[in-house]
Amino acid sequence: SVALASVGSAVFPFKGMSLMIFNMFAEGLRGAGLETNQVSYMIGAFFASIVFAVVLGLVISFFFGIDFTPLKNADIAEICSKGGTKMNNMQVATMTAFVIGFMYSVVMLFLPKDFPGYGTINGIGQGFWFMIVLVVLSLMKFDGKRAVNIERCFSDAVNWGIVLAVCAFTSIGMMISSPDVGIQGWLGGILGKVFSDMPFPVFVMVLTLVTIIMTNFFSNTATAGIIGTLVGPFIMQYALDLGINPNAIIPAVVMTASLAFLTMGAGGSSPIYLGLDCMKEDPKWVWKYGPVVMIVEVVTVGLTLTLFSYIL
Repeated sequence: SVALASVGSAVFPFKGMSLMIFNMFAEGLRGAGLETNQVSYMIGAFFASIVFAVVLGLVISFFFGIDFTPLKNADIAEICSKGGTKMNNMQVATMTAFVIGFMYSVVMLFLPKDFPGYGTINGIGQGFWFMIVLVVLSLMKFDGKRAVNIERCFSDAVNWGIVLAVCAFTSIGMMISSPDVGIQGWLGGILGKVFSDMPFPVFVMVLTLVTIIMTNFFSNTATAGIIGTLVGPFIMQYALDLGINPNAIIPAVVMTASLAFLTMGAGGSSPIYLGLDCMKEDPKWVWKYGPVVMIVEVVTVGLTLTLFSYIL
């Protein structure tokens, strides 16, 4: 679930790290006279995430030794008969609020910039918009009970130790990747030699492999920024020489950089995942099976996006 959520989070190019990397490439594409197209990005990323999910689901039983027989033989009708199958009013309101919160980014994608009040609406931001939705939910009551108890959520439901760990490791990762440290220049020299004169399909596979290795030891945002900066000129050159759609290759960087879970500093969700009781009891588990997930991601995302860069 962590792997699928991480890869799936990069499907939309108008939020978070996806937006940052897409804009980074967009500036270079416009400078080279190439078209920027978020639709091509989303189509390629969507199908790549689906292929990854399907293949991972097919191989997980073999590599992880999971027995799906009980799930296969489960009687869904009997399970549903033992509990409610309809959401109550509070659940409907909460789900509706979540959809409204999520739709902010979607609406902003299609809202014309000359729309009255566009600057104010755009200035709210996705995070603050969710806070507004949360406050509204906290004022709503169902059967005398609030839909959301903000005080309890922030005091009991948030593991502040993990939050602080995320901030600390992310800051360390960003500092390590700073140009002043010299690592970015060193990697640029190495990757420049690695990526030169490669057939395009090989380039994409190597790109995803290098990105997924780096992202699990650096901050994923820092990794995406470094890789995006270094490989941008190569992708644009392939677009000019071969006519491939560079917009469909950008997700290869974003989706792969998002799959960060091996170390605490890899990504925002890494401390939460590695801090689970089951992971603390057997910390070697993630190092034993994690590479399998990484290999599946490299192969599926790399091949799918290579295909879509030719056909879009």
